[in-house]
Amino acid sequence: MPIVVVHGVGTRSGRAYTRRVAARTALVRRFLCRPLGLEPEAVTVLNPYWGDVAARFRWNHLSLPDADDEAFGTEPVAPTEVLLAESTLGSLPAPPAHMLLAASGRSLHAATDLLWCAAADVEWATEAELDTLAATVVRILGSEATTVPDDFQDDVALLRHIVGPLATEGGHDEAFGRGDAGTVDLLREGLSRIRTSGTRLVSASALELLRRKLHEMAAVFAGDAVTYLRQREQFGAAAPISRTVAEALVEAARARSAADPRVVVIAHSMGGNIVFDLLNHLRPELCCDVLVTVGSQVGLFAELDLFEGVHAPADPLRDRAPVPASIGHWLNVYDSCDVLAFAAGRIFEGVQDRAFSTGVGLIKSHSSYFIRPSFFDRLAAFLNEVG
Repeated sequence: MPIVVVHGVGTRSGRAYTRRVAARTALVRRFLCRPLGLEPEAVTVLNPYWGDVAARFRWNHLSLPDADDEAFGTEPVAPTEVLLAESTLGSLPAPPAHMLLAASGRSLHAATDLLWCAAADVEWATEAELDTLAATVVRILGSEATTVPDDFQDDVALLRHIVGPLATEGGHDEAFGRGDAGTVDLLREGLSRIRTSGTRLVSASALELLRRKLHEMAAVFAGDAVTYLRQREQFGAAAPISRTVAEALVEAARARSAADPRVVVIAHSMGGNIVFDLLNHLRPELCCDVLVTVGSQVGLFAELDLFEGVHAPADPLRDRAPVPASIGHWLNVYDSCDVLAFAAGRIFEGVQDRAFSTGVGLIKSHSSYFIRPSFFDRLAAFLNEVG
């Protein structure tokens, strides 16, 4: 089952990008393969990168309004801190020893998602450690328990509950198997970052941090979207962004096997528009068996008449546009708090719209789908449904 994951706007190369891809790939393999009877290591996962030919901000975002120039030179904010900033906005953060309990609302799945986010962002995490951690997360989310017991009074107790008996100093953790002490250290580091984030949020001002992130997100989205549309107008299917994604779809088709000939495409944000544009008009000979658009704007772009061959119906309240024959099943996922995510099922015939809560607000929701193990858990259930 070749799986193509197409990123959205604002994605640029670097160590942070490499870590995100490794973490996401671990979740893709662990959650989506074995439930379908496939060995994770045998499945082809493609991550076409088009950020190098996307928008370039020639003054390095100096167009962002900010009265304090020093704000452009502050230390980069970790994804975990933005998640925690949203949960603590308008109130003081919880004491360090209780940050994970407070931010998760004592939900076991929310705590697991947040712990994964923090651990997967650790700079020294290896692909093997992330894969081992993802396998453990599969087990946690597959359990019947959903809430944190009331007698858990601090984050250390919660961590022990999530991952099983922690190793003693210098030993190993049974939950991960022999020799996986590095993964235990990774989890401890993730919890440490969650517990110390509260101090930074107070000093940095959560409200200002979130405002700057929102403004930057809007600028990058507009920049990458306009760049794609301009490239398409000038070069069509030969445009750099279109060509990069199309090559991955071609490679995925070649990687089909007799045991499982399906190609699954998971496209985030602007990536969904790019994939639809290819399958609908630019490269209609390409195809996929399952298309999953996540936090995307395909419905909005169709309403704005930005797709060739998608025509407005005579009666918009009753009629829908047909889905291209090159798309088998189409699932469109959105968070109602994500202002960049739009429905598609009321625009296109046969599309399944599904709401998914990332657990955060409008600042971070757009980029939080793929850092949530619970998202891949539900996606696996959908793939089982469609066969």
